[in-house]
Amino acid sequence: MIGNYFKAALLGLGMAAAGVGGASATTWDTHLVNNGVNGLGNTLSFTAGGITIATTGWTSTPSNGNFAASSINEYSGFGLGVCNATELSGSCGQPDHAVDNNVRNDFVLIVFGGNTVNGISVDITGIGYDSDVTYYSGTGATPTLTALNPSSAGLGSASTNLGSTLASGSPRTITIAGSAKWILIGAALPNNDGNLDYFKVRSITATATTVPEPASWMLMILGFAGLAAARRRLVATA
Repeated sequence: MIGNYFKAALLGLGMAAAGVGGASATTWDTHLVNNGVNGLGNTLSFTAGGITIATTGWTSTPSNGNFAASSINEYSGFGLGVCNATELSGSCGQPDHAVDNNVRNDFVLIVFGGNTVNGISVDITGIGYDSDVTYYSGTGATPTLTALNPSSAGLGSASTNLGSTLASGSPRTITIAGSAKWILIGAALPNNDGNLDYFKVRSITATATTVPEPASWMLMILGFAGLAAARRRLVATA
């Protein structure tokens, strides 16, 4: 009888552990369709693994450095590009519709729908230019970018990932350390080597931090209760 208590308790704990630790990496592909050139301040959303991420385009303006809302667009086979207000006043053709640092600095803001994720990587696609990247990430509230510039304390510290000339259509992976609820990724700022950077955001991969569901908590509680009951019976029969 005591052996049955132990078996039931261990079974409950095992099932609960499986429910808590079963998270796996999710990839959001952002290069599957052409959606045309959108207006300023639009949002493109992508769903995978039950999580919807929201992406928006932003540009640091040369007048005061603050971010201004831009247009974010998906290009089949390449990924997300950004057209700022100046580029939209023209045709915003190649290479302007990439994420670039030509006069103004373009960024893509990725928000993970309130989820905290880790194991983060961002794949970018080259269009024949240098591919240096600057990014920020955070676990707090999504920053209000219109009130910030790339040097603002509210963004935290910038990280830079240096690449090289990336042939058109060639991918490169940017690994982002730690956990995040949001990522802001753009062309290198400052552009120390003087080579203009242009790329598109092809996909995002991350693992959501799993929060135990009520059923998992109940299995854990029942498992520990079973172990306690078995121990009491063992003491009583000793």
